Amino acid sequence: LTEMTRLAQRMLAYAGKTPINPSTLDLNACLIEVHGVMQVLVSKNAHFQARLQPGKLPVHSEESQLQQIATELLMNASEALRGREGAITLETGSVLTETLEPAVQARLTGAKSAAFLRVIDTGEGLTATAQARIFEPFYSSRAAGRGLGLAVVDGLVRGHHGAIEVQSEPGSGSTFTVYLPLQREQALPQSSAPVSVASSSQRGSGLILIVDDETLRNLVSRTLTMQGFQTLLATNGDEALEVLAREPQVDLVLLDLTMPQRDGLEVYREMLRSYRHLRVVLMSGYSEQSVASRLEPGAPIPLFLQKPFRAGELLNIVQRALAGA
Repeated sequence: LTEMTRLAQRMLAYAGKTPINPSTLDLNACLIEVHGVMQVLVSKNAHFQARLQPGKLPVHSEESQLQQIATELLMNASEALRGREGAITLETGSVLTETLEPAVQARLTGAKSAAFLRVIDTGEGLTATAQARIFEPFYSSRAAGRGLGLAVVDGLVRGHHGAIEVQSEPGSGSTFTVYLPLQREQALPQSSAPVSVASSSQRGSGLILIVDDETLRNLVSRTLTMQGFQTLLATNGDEALEVLAREPQVDLVLLDLTMPQRDGLEVYREMLRSYRHLRVVLMSGYSEQSVASRLEPGAPIPLFLQKPFRAGELLNIVQRALAGA
């Protein structure tokens, strides 16, 4: 996607108008699926733990949107630590709506009970002024803030007929709690204890160049470095080619196909012309069939990673690429 398209999608999420294909899902199971990603998402100086209520928490949603809510809140909590040591906790549970504040009850549109997702940090906390504006698009209480993160969360929550509550004081950390109407339990997958990012057998070594937008390339880099890899980062195709000219020992390139300035497939072709034996994994939100149809007839089909992806899928394809699969 172009930067303007990404921005438009995030603004739609803020407005609560992101199209979804909802079904009844177990909130706990959705979070367990990305537990490994969440572990590497937070600051390396943070002690992260997840405390999930035993059993199932059925909510009417789409898996990717539940996971986006959680990851946006975790990134916000991580930024609140400002690189200092601290703690970040993710909790889930359920509550009777009659016990909640009237403003929260009103947002839950008559639901008798709600599932909650709560993120607690020991960061710098928020002033009353910051709390009043925290969900505004492009507002940030920190100079290095990302601007749309919490606005997107608010939009997604409103799209679910849910509510979000903030408790914070300067110097005392913050607690963000998302409430979603609890559904009648249906046939849902059994939740289990959170698992780590990857088993020790997945650890590896090598130098990997990641070419993608800032948020994703930083997340991918942290996932890979925790597994023993070294990484280099590039914003676009031209910058990636400059890095390859400077660092010929690169073992693998993870290349997003939709980038500013130059089309990803054009950059991919140039990489193969200049570096004949270079291993490349193409990444895209489009399907593998769609990408393959844009290759020249008879051209070899490169390894492909469909977005969005989980940490385990990323590590698996990196290992396959480096093994020459």
